[in-house]
Amino acid sequence: MMMAPEIPSLESSSIPTCVAPSSMWQSKMVYCKDGRLRYAVKDGHRIPDFGHVGYHYGGSLPEGVPIRVTIGPKEGDNTQHIQDAIDHVAQNYQPDENGIRGAVQLLSGIYSTDEIIYLNHDGVILRGTGSGEDPASNTIIRSTRTGADETVIHMGVRESSSENWDGYEVGKNVSVTSRQIPIGERTIPVSDASPFKPGDLVVVRQKKSDRWYQAVDNGGTVNAPGWKERNFNWMDISYTRFVSAVGSNSVTIDAPLFHQLNADHGNLTLYKYNSTKQGKTVQREIGIEHLRIVIEYAGKDVYSSDTQHTQRGVMVRGLIDGWIRNVSIFHFSEEGIILHRSLRITIRDSVAAYPVAPTDGGYKYGFSPSVGAQQILIQDSKAIATRHGFVLNGSTRSSGVVILRGELIENIGSSEAGHRQWSQGVLFDSCKVISGKSSDTAFLLGNRGDWGTSHGWAAANSVLWNTNTFGNGHIVVQKPPTAQNFVIGSSGMINKRAFWPGQWGFQEGSNKSKRLYPASLYEAQRADRLDLTLFL
Repeated sequence: MMMAPEIPSLESSSIPTCVAPSSMWQSKMVYCKDGRLRYAVKDGHRIPDFGHVGYHYGGSLPEGVPIRVTIGPKEGDNTQHIQDAIDHVAQNYQPDENGIRGAVQLLSGIYSTDEIIYLNHDGVILRGTGSGEDPASNTIIRSTRTGADETVIHMGVRESSSENWDGYEVGKNVSVTSRQIPIGERTIPVSDASPFKPGDLVVVRQKKSDRWYQAVDNGGTVNAPGWKERNFNWMDISYTRFVSAVGSNSVTIDAPLFHQLNADHGNLTLYKYNSTKQGKTVQREIGIEHLRIVIEYAGKDVYSSDTQHTQRGVMVRGLIDGWIRNVSIFHFSEEGIILHRSLRITIRDSVAAYPVAPTDGGYKYGFSPSVGAQQILIQDSKAIATRHGFVLNGSTRSSGVVILRGELIENIGSSEAGHRQWSQGVLFDSCKVISGKSSDTAFLLGNRGDWGTSHGWAAANSVLWNTNTFGNGHIVVQKPPTAQNFVIGSSGMINKRAFWPGQWGFQEGSNKSKRLYPASLYEAQRADRLDLTLFL
């Protein structure tokens, strides 16, 4: 089938941002022409634009944040010691023009903790001196809790509910009047635009329906119950965005969509999110940086199956524009870092390593954006000895996750663009499998069938770009009904096997010796959006 006419990048201008050298090759699906990125549509599908993800749309993380309190470690449990310092900054300093109050500086040493540290005030940063193993020059938080407790550090709203961008303000829930909203679109036609203004936090939603279940083959399961029979309560496809402009009968949002919404598959609505329902439900400008988290466990070594210790290093919940920088986390049982109902978060230069737990379902996840996590950037980070090193585990309400130059080391499972039930818009960009079993599946973008809770079609409109397994595992990319997945310019054993039914996804330029341009799709899309020149 012939390609449809090319689509210019969303933020088009005359400023050249890319020039492809003759020594490199370009994809047919996204390429540089006349100095700008162009997108092609094949069989109704295109590569999404990931160029808005991360802290303030992929902006630089704050530098030079003023230190407001400096503390060192003390004997015994340091939880309250650290918590008092965090609360002091929140209570005594007002946010500056960027929303930052200041930092709590933890001096080098070992801080034993027996309870959760809550970093739940806007504009407060928790900073150590380094993430290495020597306490003389690094900050080490050692969790000594016993029992399968939740987390060492909790960033964002102090809540435990499963609320996932659901609540809306009365009178500010309107119908979308277009029958389809394509991938990449930002302007949403609505029945009434008057309730909205620029800066509003809104949700674009396609309600689940029997029509959608039918369109996606009831989830793609074989013997397990299908999605309709499971009747999951989270299967609405949702995008949380900010309003950038309001027209007479339209609302323009700040970042594009990762799935084509279709009124034939479910009612389409736009509503203003109620960020004060049952108290404050979002926090902003919170960061953790330059520290090491070590969780104590009962087993004799890291190959123990002990689970009676802290489950996670960091939990992020209800946070907009936050970051985790240069943080190393060891010996968690479930996730190194997990994110719920959070937006525009950057994790960079961080490590999730050597989880202690059974090598079984629910354990040994490295970096895990989960339900309600959207526009997440995980950059220059490593997952070591994990089952699912980098995985979007949030179903239909999670999307827009970029893993940029991620490394899998001693890999014992698969990193997945979606772990379950139609996660959308994941980009593995310039990633590497440094070591692992060649018989394992290193990357899976497709159908997980009967696994787990009828995980089925777990990834949609996701991309594996310029990624190399170095022979340390398979790559499986399949096409879900109504969507597509892409593997472009990548190296390894690609689509040599599949575990569950489904067509192969779009594959281009596999195992080529000639280099792909651009080397990083995310960095090219971000540069194109900002009118920046992309350097090789």
